[in-house]
Amino acid sequence: MIVVDFAELLADDDSLATSPEMKKYHHTLKIQVKEALVIASEAKSKGFDPKKEVEIYIAQDVASRTEGLVGPPGIAKRLKELEDDYSKDQIVVKIAQEIARGEFSNGDMQTVEELADQALRTALSYQTEGITAAPIEGISKVRLKPNLNGNEYLAIYYAGPIRSAGGTAQGVSVIIADIIRETLDLARYEATPNEVERMLEEVRLYNQIMHLQLPTSDDEIRHAWKNIPVMITGDPTEKEEVGGYRDIESMDSNRVRGGACLVLNDGLVGRAKKITKRIKKLNLDGWGWLEEIAAGKYTDSRETDSKEGGKPTKVTPDY
Repeated sequence: MIVVDFAELLADDDSLATSPEMKKYHHTLKIQVKEALVIASEAKSKGFDPKKEVEIYIAQDVASRTEGLVGPPGIAKRLKELEDDYSKDQIVVKIAQEIARGEFSNGDMQTVEELADQALRTALSYQTEGITAAPIEGISKVRLKPNLNGNEYLAIYYAGPIRSAGGTAQGVSVIIADIIRETLDLARYEATPNEVERMLEEVRLYNQIMHLQLPTSDDEIRHAWKNIPVMITGDPTEKEEVGGYRDIESMDSNRVRGGACLVLNDGLVGRAKKITKRIKKLNLDGWGWLEEIAAGKYTDSRETDSKEGGKPTKVTPDY
């Protein structure tokens, strides 16, 4: 029989118990969880499953959940230290910077892509409190790509499950990626005119297929893509392909990439007002263009109805 030491993970914490009955209830839950984990560990050790260890990590707070979900080892202790002095948004920034600088590499040599990937997943996991699949399945990979002048920028490959993070957290993930980019001293993404139009076409096509949550104007999407400091990209999620702006090398595929469309439209542009507030609170530079979108400077291509208080009613064809 496998002996599993869960003493630390299941240490008594009766801070939420307000009566002897509740303390007894909490204690019973912990004992039963421990018994179930011992049985599961013995079963997994037989080798019938792909992994021989129990993959569910027991955690009692956001810091522990973050380490158990995406790592790196030792990050829970650091997060708890930061919680004493900083707000959640500040912790997300600081932990992304520290990981990107290699402070949790434990002596292992890591590439720039690996550091950026880990920093983004960990920061997003803490942002979403370690309870969604977004940091694991919503980001498929992080890559470096060259601008036309040869300077390398950061490209984040989003997948469909990024939806589970919620719109605001999707937008925040782009801010985190830019913070990581600056920490690693990488260039800003410089979009070409064809890339701008391709992304607009793709967002509109995805909206026809799956329906996006928030309305945006063509000018808002164009303005965002011209100024965004990292590339929002992703693996294809739909069988449909763009018809106009095809075979663009940096976009990897002609098929629609749902994760990228969600993050750009619903996470960043659609929630520009919310994201701008966070940017101001954190005193981040280089995001004035998003404030312009939040102020309504690029909503002219939406059809509005004064009786509805200026709210968009429908998107008209742009011949």
